[in-house]
Amino acid sequence: MRTKMKPLKKVIFSVAAILLIGILSIIVTFFDVFKTAASITKINAGHSYEMNYYGGYALNQYLKQGAGSPDELRSFLADNLARGAGKFAIGKHGCSAFFAKTPDGDLIFARNLDTPIGEGCVLKTDGTEGSRILAMSNLAWIFDKPKDIVTLADKGSVLAAPYVITDGMNEYGLMVANFTAAGSQYSISKDKKTICDQTALVVLLNKAKTVDEAVSLLSKYNLALVSSDPVQFMVSDAAGKSAVIEFVDGKMQVINMDGNYQICTNFILYNNPSLTGFGSDRYKNYDAVLSKSGGVISTQDALKLLQKNTMPGDEQWSVVYMLTKKTLTATFYRDYENVHEYSLK
Repeated sequence: MRTKMKPLKKVIFSVAAILLIGILSIIVTFFDVFKTAASITKINAGHSYEMNYYGGYALNQYLKQGAGSPDELRSFLADNLARGAGKFAIGKHGCSAFFAKTPDGDLIFARNLDTPIGEGCVLKTDGTEGSRILAMSNLAWIFDKPKDIVTLADKGSVLAAPYVITDGMNEYGLMVANFTAAGSQYSISKDKKTICDQTALVVLLNKAKTVDEAVSLLSKYNLALVSSDPVQFMVSDAAGKSAVIEFVDGKMQVINMDGNYQICTNFILYNNPSLTGFGSDRYKNYDAVLSKSGGVISTQDALKLLQKNTMPGDEQWSVVYMLTKKTLTATFYRDYENVHEYSLK
């Protein structure tokens, strides 16, 4: 009887060992996914969250494959991240930003996100894809609506958050933000890979360190629309350089900072000396303050200036990045009294 049981025990032990190895393999493979999902935390009474992103998000594969439409982007994320890709219902946004300096000499990038659908998430990555990043991501664009609670079922989709960054800074002090820009027009070149315009931010933040590198890198890709309107980009760095990148008649135009500060508010700056277009009122409001101070403004005053120039009804968040110290100070609509501070160091 004992001799007959030995082979059976061996089989049981073998099966158990195989199962254990399989379970351990799954845990190792998805450990970063579990850690990232577990880190999602609500930070105020509104639709605002913070999240630490551990591990990669298939960025190199994305650049190799490309995506020429929102459907292709969703398909790529679903296939390569093995997690829900979300709806990616990205709408118009009437944002504004300015690059300036504090009285202590620190370089800051101040930005409003104004859009009808918003759910801010302060996102920090660990550098697996190239650079460590501290950024704002709009989770509502993944879900197509704000959510009071990110449920367990939602967390697969939330893990696509790096691809809906609206503004962010990397460990080298490079800052990137995008804005809807009436009059922008992309063109397609057969010798370039195409990526969705919204995803350009995560590409630049991971693959570039300076404004010059960001401009050069962006010029190597075609851009495809994710929403109904093309965008313009503003890039600034810790060395004090800033530029707005626009697409006019299909050609990329770079407007470098001329003076002590730079402003961007939804209209084409290239060949527009009268500064006319949607958002010109906000542009002039910023310019009136910054020209008087010589481009010098404190973080606290920068936040107040942003909050005075939101678009009523579309306000989502106001943030100030300090590129020299790698910090982020954020306030959220209807909760301006509470200031949230983060550091990339």
